[in-house]
Amino acid sequence: MKNMKKWAIFMTALSLAFSFGAFAACGGGNVDSSESTPTESSTPTQSNPQEQNAYTFIVKHADGTPAVGYGIQLCKGDSCLPSLPATDASGKAVVSCVADVYDIHVCIPDLENGGYMYDESYNMVYADFNEATTTPATYGEITLTLKN
Repeated sequence: MKNMKKWAIFMTALSLAFSFGAFAACGGGNVDSSESTPTESSTPTQSNPQEQNAYTFIVKHADGTPAVGYGIQLCKGDSCLPSLPATDASGKAVVSCVADVYDIHVCIPDLENGGYMYDESYNMVYADFNEATTTPATYGEITLTLKN
């Protein structure tokens, strides 16, 4: 029984030591503020920090007016990203994800029922557009012009 208590105390001390080491390794310790101040060369050039690791889509109708309420869906094969951001009043939608080549789908808004349109087989209905149907492998702004 004495050995069991010693073993339990030893294991508790060991787990606390590992927890402290993991906390310090993850940046939980003291931080030198001189290291965390960004230099001019490391300051992001984009105005919105959320758009640094994202694709920005500008969706327009054929006449150049913003396409409002359209959803942007990015997929690879049969798997699609869970986010489906809608375009705002300027036709802009931002998708934060890992930079890769994705298939782009523009989901048509269902103005009567809210959400997006589905066909009789419950498949989402996509709009056709004039540009490439895949994203580049690097982040940036992508303008899409709807065909109709």
